[in-house]
Amino acid sequence: VQTNILLNEKKQGLGKSEICASHYIVHVENNHRSFFCVGYGAELEFAIEAKNPNGEWKPITHPPIRFCGTGLLWVPLSANEIVISAIPITTGDYKTKGRIKLGDALSNGINIAIDSSMFNLPL
Repeated sequence: VQTNILLNEKKQGLGKSEICASHYIVHVENNHRSFFCVGYGAELEFAIEAKNPNGEWKPITHPPIRFCGTGLLWVPLSANEIVISAIPITTGDYKTKGRIKLGDALSNGINIAIDSSMFNLPL
């Protein structure tokens, strides 16, 4: 799992614009011989984690909760295939490292800023 930054053009009035980052791109590549499930329906099953003030990785989001009988098909990622997604860039008072967790796979750490209350989300 890799993360990159997506740049978008932000309009600033008549004829003025600036380039700003709006999303992190999440690039998942299956380097194994077999497939694995990356999500259900049209959603990837990843969570975002951040380092808390104690240096521990803690979830600040979690994958959607699913129940039996939804009719959603699982999304397999076959060997040597990739899937691309995006997550919004957050802002807040606490600067830390963040990463994506997809099953047991972890992305590289990236610099993020979050609202410190995100560590108190019910999981």
